[in-house]
Amino acid sequence: IAADVAVTPWGDLPVDAANTFFFVSVGVMNFFGGFLADRFSLTRLMILAMIGMLAGLVVLLACHGISFFVAYGVYGLSQGLLGAVNNTIWPRYFGRAHLGKIRGGAMMAMVFGSSLGPLIMGLAYDVTGTYRVPLVVYAVFTTMGLFAACFLRPPRA
Repeated sequence: IAADVAVTPWGDLPVDAANTFFFVSVGVMNFFGGFLADRFSLTRLMILAMIGMLAGLVVLLACHGISFFVAYGVYGLSQGLLGAVNNTIWPRYFGRAHLGKIRGGAMMAMVFGSSLGPLIMGLAYDVTGTYRVPLVVYAVFTTMGLFAACFLRPPRA
């Protein structure tokens, strides 16, 4: 470890500590998100999760010092809430009869999208020397998701 890198209880680098903070916040909110999904509108929870993700990206773009942890925490809480809503919304909106087929296709798309993220971030950093451009692009896509979530309505029986 270089002399100028502080060792924290969570890892050797500030990024390690922030990642730990992120994953703990995802886990906490995923745990409580199921409780919230049973008591509140899934549309509103989806909108709240998307707003949180967008806020986390905006804070990350303006990152200075402790705001790095705030960004990771807010983004992690939003990801945890989104995960809980995602696990609840599929059976409520589409029923359980064909849930495996529907979730299988959706999961394939999510895994594919998740695998593209690090590739895009790495290429952008190699080309531009910063993560700013892909973070702005992700913020634009998150804004589009937020807009789409505003029109999310449960199907009629």
